[in-house]
Formats: sequence, structure tokens, C-alpha cells
Amino acid sequence: MESLKFRALISKTESINKWDAVKSVYAGNALGVLTPNKIGTVIGRALWLKDKDTVSVVSSTMLGNAAQLTTTALFGFLGFLIIVCFGTQLNFINQEFPTYALLISLLLVLLLGLLFFYPSFLYKLALKLPFISRFAQRISYFKYLRKKELLTVLSFSVLRYIVFGFQFILLLKLLHVSITIISLVTFICVLYMIVTFIPSPFMGNLGTREAVVLLLLSNYNSTAEVLSASIILWVINIAFPAVVGSLLFLFTKVKLKRV
Repeated sequence: MESLKFRALISKTESINKWDAVKSVYAGNALGVLTPNKIGTVIGRALWLKDKDTVSVVSSTMLGNAAQLTTTALFGFLGFLIIVCFGTQLNFINQEFPTYALLISLLLVLLLGLLFFYPSFLYKLALKLPFISRFAQRISYFKYLRKKELLTVLSFSVLRYIVFGFQFILLLKLLHVSITIISLVTFICVLYMIVTFIPSPFMGNLGTREAVVLLLLSNYNSTAEVLSASIILWVINIAFPAVVGSLLFLFTKVKLKRV
């Protein structure tokens, strides 16, 4: 899903086949896992696609990230809305937190949605930044992205989110966690919302997510199983892709030496 999203955006300026798109995503994961909030993802993709325009790679990745953040904020808003309207057994720092989080989530959805669906506004804003304005011509394609194209990119983001959520639910059910499906869905929406929008250290949120899990589920007796599921997910979606990306870089390096 991530490679499809990236390819849909970068294809506006650069021709890229599906396998290069997939490999670039893995390459980005290799460096992203080593940097706070996965900033290295952009660098990894740019290094892998060194024959492409770096500005296009970076701008496409950033716009794709905006789509994913919008999706996370939207599902987070829905999760907190359910909690505010119907209550929850999840534990929070204080009782007012879900209400405040609901308002913050709504503001984030509106702000990120505005930036994503009106990239021409983002383009005009970028022109005012001296270190970006010199690349104005190379990011001008922002102005020509149609709503249909942006909706396609957002659809890939939503599908990616659903895949992550389904993985989590499946693992929790396999580990016999006794929480209703509605509570699980709400928990996942809230968990991803909190983890995504707070500063995280290296290793792809490892530790941060687990700390939030312990806080949210302190009223349940299944924290050990949920922590296990969280770590397994980290191995599948963060560690494994990072290893694959590292091997791609290693293989490319060996191949270049032979040439």
C-alpha cells in the first residue's frame, strides 16, 4: 500500500516501475528505523532512487506522509468520539483527556485535510520559505494534483491503516485477549493516534507504543498478551522491512563494486 501511494504521487514527475517503488519503501524503512519519528525514511528513498530527482522523491514522500497522518487523525477522532459518547474501560491520565483529545483530533483532521486536499496552498506556503523557494519549479506539480488523484492516495493510506489494525486485532484474538471487538477497534484507533503524534525515539516507536499500551489497558488483565502482540507487530512491520531494506543496500553496494 505504501509503495502504491508513493508511486501514485511521484509518477507526476518521475517514471518509476512498481518494483522500484517497493524497493524504495524498504530502503526508506532501513534508515527510518534508526531516526526519530522515521525522518530517515525520506533519506533512504532518496538514496535508493538516486537516479531520480531528489526533490520529487522528498516532496512525494512528504505528501504521502500527510495522507497517512490525515488518516490516523481521522480514525483517532472516531475512536475518541466513541469513547466520549459511549464511555470506555480504557485508562487515561485524567477523565477529561478523551474530550480534549477529541477536539485536538478534529483540528488535526481539518488542518491536515486542508493541506493534503489543497496542495496548491502548500505550494504557495513553500514559496515563502527561502530554503524551499529555489525548488519552486520542481515542486510545482503540487498545483496540478486533482482531487481524484488525491483521493486515490488517501484510499491507499486508509487501506494501509486497516491492514495494520486488522493485524493487531488478529494477533490479540490469537493470544486470547478477552476484549470485545468494539473495544479493540477503539483501543487501536486511540493507540495509533497517541503514538503517531507524540515525539518518539529510535527504532520505529519501540517502547513508546508499549508504554502507551500499558497505560491504556491498566484496567484489564491482558496487558502481557497485548504487549506481546505489539512487539510481534513491530517485528513484522518495522524490524523485518528494515532488515530487507538493509540487505537491498548491501546487495547494491556489492553489485556496484563488481562493476
